[in-house]
Amino acid sequence: MDVYLKKMKDELRLRNYSPKTIKVYLSCVTNYLRAKGNNFEIIDINFIKQYLLSIVEKGKSSQTIN
Repeated sequence: MDVYLKKMKDELRLRNYSPKTIKVYLSCVTNYLRAKGNNFEIIDINFIKQYLLSIVEKGKSSQTIN
C-alpha cells in the first residue's frame, strides 16, 4: 500500500497541489485501501460503490465523497 501512496503523493506534488490538499487526498485513499484489504491491482466497481455508500451513511460531506 505504501508504494501506491508514495506514487500518488509524488504525482500530486508534481501537479503543484497544496500540502494540505495532498494530506487530505492521501488520507481518503488510505482509508479506501484499508477497506479494500488487498488486491490493489483489481478494480471492482461494485466495491467502490459500496465503499462510497458506507461513507454517505457515516454522514461525510459531499466534498469528502467526491
